[in-house]
Amino acid sequence: MSADNSDPHEEGVQRLAQLGSLLTSAAEAAVRISSIRRRLRPGRPAAREPETQAAIERAPDAVSSSTSPWSHPADVDAGGTLGAPTRAVSTRVLLASAADHGPTPAGPTTRPLRRPEEDLYAVHHEALAFFRSHLPRSWVPEYLAARRLDIALEDPWSAGYAPAGWTALTDHLRQRGWGDEVLVASGLSRRASTGNLIDHFRDRLVLPVRVRDDVVAFVGRCAEGADSRTPKYLNSPASAIYDKSATLYAARDPRDVRWWGATPVLVEGPLDAIAVSSCQGTRWAGMALCGTAMSERHVATLVGAPRGEHPTVIVATDHDRAGEAAAETAFRHLAPRGASLHRLQLPQGQDPADVLRQEGAGHLAFLISNERVPLLTSVINARLDAWRDELQWVEGRVRAARHVAPLVAVLPEEARTVASRQLAERLDLLASTVDAAVRAATPTAGSTFAARPGTARPPQHDRVPSEQSPSRSRGR
Repeated sequence: MSADNSDPHEEGVQRLAQLGSLLTSAAEAAVRISSIRRRLRPGRPAAREPETQAAIERAPDAVSSSTSPWSHPADVDAGGTLGAPTRAVSTRVLLASAADHGPTPAGPTTRPLRRPEEDLYAVHHEALAFFRSHLPRSWVPEYLAARRLDIALEDPWSAGYAPAGWTALTDHLRQRGWGDEVLVASGLSRRASTGNLIDHFRDRLVLPVRVRDDVVAFVGRCAEGADSRTPKYLNSPASAIYDKSATLYAARDPRDVRWWGATPVLVEGPLDAIAVSSCQGTRWAGMALCGTAMSERHVATLVGAPRGEHPTVIVATDHDRAGEAAAETAFRHLAPRGASLHRLQLPQGQDPADVLRQEGAGHLAFLISNERVPLLTSVINARLDAWRDELQWVEGRVRAARHVAPLVAVLPEEARTVASRQLAERLDLLASTVDAAVRAATPTAGSTFAARPGTARPPQHDRVPSEQSPSRSRGR
């Protein structure tokens, strides 16, 4: 059959099919490119609002035709077909402003454009918009203002409020078209004992946890005067996009901190991190663990200095028992990396957020700049303090040296030699005595850290003459 005798209708159908296939491939490619750009984007997170507004102007609201738990209304147009490439590229920025759109009904199943992880990023952005929209009617703005932390209401901190109702966020996200499986997988909702979904965060100040410029989790602080059984801080559970053992709470992705010149300051809570970061521009970057123990991945983030530099880390924990334990843990993890470690000398009973509230940003900046001691000195002082009643005897000083030796043992070799000599002088012991204790405590010897002093006090009846100091005799 010649071209002149071809069926125009059949030819049109074929061309439409080819066009639909091209559009589908282009849309999938665009989403993959967007995902790659998100993962490779260096430096500070870009502002979202202008891009979001432009995307909203380019594309109208979508009506979902999907009941898949991993699909979202913005993935399909009103007719249930895949959107054009431009539409696919703007999907995630449209989701970032989802709270400004009306509820979107769900419909029949269609093929989702994104992987499950992409939907987790998107639903977290919608949750942030929801939390932000409830700020004006909450106790959060007044609470932050009273603590001179108004900056937490601004980008990039973007504080919000999780309403007190059991299912406020869950109901909102369901209305937006998200399936229950997504809500549970994201950690934003959880199953109650009744089997019903309830909000993970309720009546809390919430702060987004970011990786690059993506919200991957939240940390929430309860209101003052809350029930004593209520945890002060509540973190999102781990998910496919959130690993607590690799994430630090900070204004921007901590992995980029050293590239824009800030010194990491390790603190105990997110409000302390905001206080430190806000007191003098970008000179310091407050960082906090997200309700988990320090890991080697946290260490790599904190000391990941570029171009082989020796990184500096400031530890700004409280001077109470928990704060001292946190400082020692930080030392044990960071010291082997050869970092320059310092301990901020905070007023007794105060954390950085307390100093900011009571004395202001200028005083906090002065303390961080001037009131610091080597972290090794601080952790050794804390251990020796428990032995102060035993240091008048040689045996007590020897046992105290053995108790401190594991701290010295984790240092790089050159620093370890210097610290051993200094410890011997401080305790008025032979250098060989301290060197032996340090060698016995080194990881290569298979030894572990000594027990806490409170459980390993030297017995009073066991004071036999030991290696005497050249300048001090026992009991005199």
